Amino acid sequence: MALPANQEILHNLPHEFIIDGMGGLRDVVGMNGLRLEANTLILHGSSAHLKTLDKCMEENDIDVDGYVISPIAASRAVLTKRQKELGVACIDIGGGTTDIAVYEEGNLIYSSILPIGGDNITNDLAIGLRVGVDTAERVKREYGMARASDLAQKRDAIDLSQIDPNEKEVVLRKDVVEIMEARLNEIFELVNKSLKKIGKEAYLPAGIVLVGGSAKIPHIVDLCRDKLRLATQIGFPHDVEAMVGSVDDPSYATALGLIFWGIEEGEFGGFSIGGGLSSVNNSVDSVKKWLRNLLP
Repeated sequence: MALPANQEILHNLPHEFIIDGMGGLRDVVGMNGLRLEANTLILHGSSAHLKTLDKCMEENDIDVDGYVISPIAASRAVLTKRQKELGVACIDIGGGTTDIAVYEEGNLIYSSILPIGGDNITNDLAIGLRVGVDTAERVKREYGMARASDLAQKRDAIDLSQIDPNEKEVVLRKDVVEIMEARLNEIFELVNKSLKKIGKEAYLPAGIVLVGGSAKIPHIVDLCRDKLRLATQIGFPHDVEAMVGSVDDPSYATALGLIFWGIEEGEFGGFSIGGGLSSVNNSVDSVKKWLRNLLP
């Protein structure tokens, strides 16, 4: 496979090996044959963007051993082996993007990054309520929901002056939720188009696993289930029982997945964070200490 000159390979993920025409093999170490072939999924990215990231890391005294695309990292933190075997999609609704990773028979079969996320919800609220972005973010976090139909009191009011003394308006919570629901509907429609593209629309036995900050919006599981017609759950990082309690949160899925990836792949001989704040070695104990240093 010839890549354009401005692209670099990030991941080369084998789906199966074929020896002398016999396919479906996952581990061929020790097997004999005359011809070895492989079906792989190759993920690549812009060389210019990667060089920019390298420069940013270097300026902050961080050594880079390699890159992992965020949907793969998030999936490592929250998906089980059984889910990946059955067929599952991990959807990470972050601030600026919504990342999708689809697995089947244990393999990543599709990945996509949509340029829409939680920041768009905040911006919609800022425009719709005619308030600042910071105020809109607080309204989203404190009063937001994914579906207006789940509101117990349709006439509940929000006094914006309690959030920002410079704001004098009183808005209905129903209006806030309707704005959020409209944008979330758009996100899930785009996700559904991606699944339809690969023939997995409403056809993933293990369903959808939501992560990212927006996964904590109340009733988002119900909305996702209705829109995608798939079983839906919030993804919480596993294998973190011995770590800091506050990282057991869907918001940390990608960060924890990166750590686990590095440990398993043996990439972390140790890397420094911000002027020698901490060193992460290839052990869970070192990861725990590093995570504690990140907490306020």
